[in-house]
Amino acid sequence: MISTSSLISLGDAAAHLYNEFDYADTQVKDVFGAPFSAAKDSLVSDFRLAHKEGTDLSCFQGENNRFRYPEHGVKIVVRYTKKPTEHSSLTELQQKIEQLEKELKLTKMLLKNRSEELIAFGECGQVVERIDLAFSSL
Repeated sequence: MISTSSLISLGDAAAHLYNEFDYADTQVKDVFGAPFSAAKDSLVSDFRLAHKEGTDLSCFQGENNRFRYPEHGVKIVVRYTKKPTEHSSLTELQQKIEQLEKELKLTKMLLKNRSEELIAFGECGQVVERIDLAFSSL
């Protein structure tokens, strides 16, 4: 059987390692994260603008992707999210999905309310579904 003192010791070890990780992670984000995010945002913005302007960007796809930088050990993959153009039959299906999502949301709310009612009146119990741990700095 696992004792509470054993859990406290394991918690102490995990807390110590979390503290070291959190400190290092903050340092890395400050030194490298902000400049990387700025450079990435600039590249994405210019890439989107080039696409909007009609620039041929096919050289950034496939095996001969021009975003390969062996000197850095990095390749940048361009991912396009596409959607179909407007069509009446698709619009009808989208409206049906929206209606079903509303019904599902309402049904989930009714289930939650009914569960809370049954628990409050002692007609239904509760069991632990899952246990997670969250670490945060003091």
